[in-house]
Amino acid sequence: MKDVRNQISRILDDRAHVQATIAKRAGLTLDQFNAVLKLRRRLDANEFLAVCAALDMTPDQVAGYGEEV
Repeated sequence: MKDVRNQISRILDDRAHVQATIAKRAGLTLDQFNAVLKLRRRLDANEFLAVCAALDMTPDQVAGYGEEV
């Protein structure tokens, strides 16, 4: 099973999003969000939904990111 935290990192890189901006929109501190992206902190369901909203993507779009054929 894929880890959506890796997908979020790819989205940030590919779309040139700034971590601090997405973290703030999602209601996370930069330190919390950075720990999520480095796989040192879990991302609970509510936080995941908030990050998806901050990215203007659905949870399915985030989870399946990079799988488009």
